[in-house]
Amino acid sequence: MEKKTEPWHLSRTINISHLLTTAVLVIGMISYVSGIEKNVALHGQQIAHNSESIKNGKSEMHQITKQINSKLDKIFDMLYKLGKN
Repeated sequence: MEKKTEPWHLSRTINISHLLTTAVLVIGMISYVSGIEKNVALHGQQIAHNSESIKNGKSEMHQITKQINSKLDKIFDMLYKLGKN
């Protein structure tokens, strides 16, 4: 009598190398994702700092522009007075 073999079968045994490989992959994935989260948090802080710097820069530029405008007004007034004479 010939033994009939099934085309495939499932084994209930667990290979230690598969467990170790799976554990290493899970640990690597967790490490990778936590690294990404740290980078995202760091970049968020840098963006907030850059935004604050840009706001300060705009404020300083506005003040400098006001000073330049007042000096130009004084120059135009002086030139106008000189032109009248």
